[in-house]
Amino acid sequence: IEAEAVSRRALEEHGEWLDALHFLDGSGDLVFNLLLRGYLREAWVWVERQLARLRFTSGGVSSRQGNPWAGPLLLALGRTGEAVEYQRVTKEFVEGAPRTERYLWGELLSYRVLFHLEQGELGKPLDTAIDEHRALGLRPLNTSFHMRSFFVFQALARMEQAMRAGPEDAAETTARLRAAIGELERAVMIPSMQAHALVARGALCRLEGRRERAEGYLEMADRLAREIDSPWVRFEAARQRAHLLLARGRRRPAEREARVALALSLEHGWKHRSKKIRQEFGIGGTSRLTYRSSSVTASRDRSRAGSLRLQRRLDALLEV
Repeated sequence: IEAEAVSRRALEEHGEWLDALHFLDGSGDLVFNLLLRGYLREAWVWVERQLARLRFTSGGVSSRQGNPWAGPLLLALGRTGEAVEYQRVTKEFVEGAPRTERYLWGELLSYRVLFHLEQGELGKPLDTAIDEHRALGLRPLNTSFHMRSFFVFQALARMEQAMRAGPEDAAETTARLRAAIGELERAVMIPSMQAHALVARGALCRLEGRRERAEGYLEMADRLAREIDSPWVRFEAARQRAHLLLARGRRRPAEREARVALALSLEHGWKHRSKKIRQEFGIGGTSRLTYRSSSVTASRDRSRAGSLRLQRRLDALLEV
């Protein structure tokens, strides 16, 4: 929080005197801080200021450089058309560079993973982006600070894949999640990354049926998220607790946690995340997604019936 305040004040007071490259570096630190904590609208304000300085003219032709944050931020905020266009521009800009330019390619692929995650695209395009990033040789302990965001996005993406997996894919997706969490834990340099690692570890324990361990990790994640003011981690912790409580048959506590997650997503303008919560818990008449409960042997029919009952209660609560 203090780092955000210092960066913001310095940029607002002295940013006009910086050249484009140094302004991008300085504001990039702030965008990175805000994005990992979940302040996406606030991050977009600074990305817009960056974009104004990334336009250039060469040989009488006006053009612009790519910005890796623009697409994922706008997509998460529900501005899909603009998001796709910024993804295209960034892709074209980076693809003109050889793969030996690992920083450029690493950023492109890191935020492509986040783009697919926000989009709900958890199949081959996501796996391809992760595999291509791995081929760059960027590992948790040998990459720069800003490049380590990939390991946050990878862990969250593997978490989503594991949550949606059916029984036939459960072992494989859980193993991938476990490996991704291990990489993230080795990559951690700041509390925001640690908080995401804790919530992902809690989700893994939930999916493996280790309920008490799951509760412990989610409690630690939520406590740290409050200390660093991270609504994103609070959202994920509440969401995982709702699934954990629902699997135990504790409907009312599950309702409260689901409502916390939904309220956070609405407050911060996370269009796709609020839609995901509505779908998972049957809010608003949408169909419930097939997610794996903390007990891999739980009856899907029983879970669906519980979801419908939860839907009615959440609908009533949200109408208050």
